[in-house]
Amino acid sequence: MKRWLAVIPVLCIMASLSSRAHTQSAYRTMYVAERSGLNMREKPDAASKRILSVPYGTKIQASDTGKPGEIEGLRDRWYKTTYNGKEGYLLGVYLAGMPLPRASCGSFTGYFRQITGAKDDGRMREILQKEFSISYSEGGKTCASGYTASFEKQGLKDVFLLSRLLYEKEFPALKQKFLSIAKKEKDGSARIDLSRRGSRSVTEISIVSQGDGVSFEEITTDDPCEP
Repeated sequence: MKRWLAVIPVLCIMASLSSRAHTQSAYRTMYVAERSGLNMREKPDAASKRILSVPYGTKIQASDTGKPGEIEGLRDRWYKTTYNGKEGYLLGVYLAGMPLPRASCGSFTGYFRQITGAKDDGRMREILQKEFSISYSEGGKTCASGYTASFEKQGLKDVFLLSRLLYEKEFPALKQKFLSIAKKEKDGSARIDLSRRGSRSVTEISIVSQGDGVSFEEITTDDPCEP
């Protein structure tokens, strides 16, 4: 009997540690992707009382509550987090899984250099693939140049948010609701195509989601230009 009494406290401690480890593993690193800051709520509900605003680019540890939410035609779940000593909830639509671009970044090329810290293209591609599961290629012909980035782990929402942050000055339509500029197909795929005409060139960008992959493409064509 004494032996059992000695074992019970040990089992309780192990169960407590196991529960704590499980709770900690449920948290993930995320970044606030709303320029004006993101409102933290008392409950996972947009109508709930606002506690404070978490600034753009803030790195947080957030736990998925499993409760869905929607804004701008984008769906995500509510996340529980702590900021400045306050505990509350943030809607995942404006939370990105990657570091966010600085204000000086105006393209994915500049953004990729920022997050990798690499000046050499070969080294940048290597880091992007290894650390972020992003494939990046660029090239072009005499009159057209551009690049394509394929995101293996980031969802459509994240790529849309990053594209908005990087290109909203050139393509104001990106500031609109996702559903107002996206073409959604019956098979679940989605596509956004936008173009901007400059004084002597045309720049086109595309965000495409199909299956588990999302890609971004930018092409600039000199105008006029022979085919």
